[in-house]
Amino acid sequence: MAGAKGLEIHRDRVMIVTGGTGGLGQAVTRKLLDGGATVIATYLNQDEADRLAASTSSDQRQRLNLTLVDVTNPSSVNALVAHVLESHGRIDGLVNVVGGYQYRPFLEISPADWQRQLQLNLDTTFLVTRAVLKPMVEAGYGRIVSVGSQSAMAAAPFAAHYNAAKAAVASLMATLSHEFGPNITANTVLPGTIDTLANRQAMPEADTSQWVSPETIAHMISRLLEASNVTSGQHIPVTRNR
Repeated sequence: MAGAKGLEIHRDRVMIVTGGTGGLGQAVTRKLLDGGATVIATYLNQDEADRLAASTSSDQRQRLNLTLVDVTNPSSVNALVAHVLESHGRIDGLVNVVGGYQYRPFLEISPADWQRQLQLNLDTTFLVTRAVLKPMVEAGYGRIVSVGSQSAMAAAPFAAHYNAAKAAVASLMATLSHEFGPNITANTVLPGTIDTLANRQAMPEADTSQWVSPETIAHMISRLLEASNVTSGQHIPVTRNR
């Protein structure tokens, strides 16, 4: 039973999940709610937010704060963090889920394409992580997990800008683990192709048997957010369903 005693490994923790209503973000949000956390889930798509809210239990809805935020905008990010601190007094964990993918041969990548992939995948991670780190440092505690990609370490063709951005995310987390550890941990999960509705619609002919479920990735993220976790600076592949 979700939220049952003994499973609430995040009880009384305050977590931000960027893109917390999307295909992967929704699974992460649910997992943290099941673990007893208060979750501030950012979103841009109102329909996704409404569906998530409608599918949670009454107890979970009391701990779910759906917040419309453009995490590419520094002012909006700073306002989000200020609101969370005012409402809850602290930020214990951050999951950077927001990102974007574009299939494009290298010679067809425009400067605008390049900048957009950096903005969606790297800049968002930088902005939100920077904003939460100050209160984490003041509290002497924090857990940060960013969603990278398997292609960041084993690059696939036709997405050089996406691969480069995700590799930079992994490097950023490793750097922060040294700069702010040991009380603040920073890790990157590296999923293979995620089995979401959007990916199935984008690749209708693909063999989905080796795709990884959002729930499997959410499970790994949840473990990395545990208070007792000492893993930091790691790039963790998540390519098989548990």
